[in-house]
Amino acid sequence: MSNNTQIINSSFLTLSQIYLNTAGNILEQMIKNGNQWALVFDGKEFNSEDKMWNKYSEATKWSDFKIIIPALFLFFHGLELLSKCFLFLADNTYINTLDLNHNLEDLYNKVKENYKNNSELVNIIKKYSYLNQDTPSIIQDFIKINPKIKDIQDFYQSLRYPSTKQLQTAYNYGPMKYKEKEGLPFAQELKGDIGTLLIQSIKIYRAKQS
Repeated sequence: MSNNTQIINSSFLTLSQIYLNTAGNILEQMIKNGNQWALVFDGKEFNSEDKMWNKYSEATKWSDFKIIIPALFLFFHGLELLSKCFLFLADNTYINTLDLNHNLEDLYNKVKENYKNNSELVNIIKKYSYLNQDTPSIIQDFIKINPKIKDIQDFYQSLRYPSTKQLQTAYNYGPMKYKEKEGLPFAQELKGDIGTLLIQSIKIYRAKQS
């Protein structure tokens, strides 16, 4: 393996793990704090509205309406980088045609082709790469309510910008926010999938180095 190949492999792996770990850590805090939104305070506890607001901000700092969009962006960007890393590890000639586009479905199809015997890895990447029956309902609901979002690729883009490129339509993020306990199963599922991806990344990388 050339030095250039080794640098690209390890760099893509390291950066993808950082993004995925950070997304997982955010989701862990959301789960621990119960994804609170509507809170009831005894007004006698506070002698000013500012103190009540500060208390509310502290209690909800890990709630979905504040963190789910950036957490999902970190996850999807980490998934993109990791998919590319898997392809480099499977066949180093991919480096010669390195394409830094963000098409997750294209990456998934290539990963599936190269890792067809690793159903655990392939199934997780499939879930978040194109719209299918295994795609979490929170993502499906977002796509349904936003007519300008046609697929997962558009969804990924909507995590970066709040409207279409022509600034004609603002996205409705309602389906992803204010879910309270209803949103916890998704957070737990995604956190589990992140953990599996991280474990798989280490196994695959070590196997290629041996």
